[in-house]
Amino acid sequence: HELGHVVDRALVPATTAATLDAGIPRGWGCDDGVTGTCATTAERFAESFWKWASGDIGIGMWLGYKVPPPGPSLDAWGAPLAALGASADRQAGRGDARTATNQGPACSTSPPPSSAASCSPVNQRL
Repeated sequence: HELGHVVDRALVPATTAATLDAGIPRGWGCDDGVTGTCATTAERFAESFWKWASGDIGIGMWLGYKVPPPGPSLDAWGAPLAALGASADRQAGRGDARTATNQGPACSTSPPPSSAASCSPVNQRL
């Protein structure tokens, strides 16, 4: 979730952010004026980013801001983020985005990566 805030602020252009926000349901309720329908755009993005990066629609997540999963599917919602990752890889000379279907160097190196974190779903999708 917190990494989603960083990605949102540092990497996602405003037009892409608006497209992604359109795919995020507004939630339900409005506890203390901050959750569900009252959750800010930044919190909806961060929760949706977490769901997309982890591949978990929220089952294994503390409910936080009560934001339902983005649609029409996690992969469809995150496609613009994957495209940003692919663009960054090309600009850096890596040539491919590390997606769930193309794990790239972060998860296919030999010897194995020095930590399990380097093969996290976030690294596989970005």
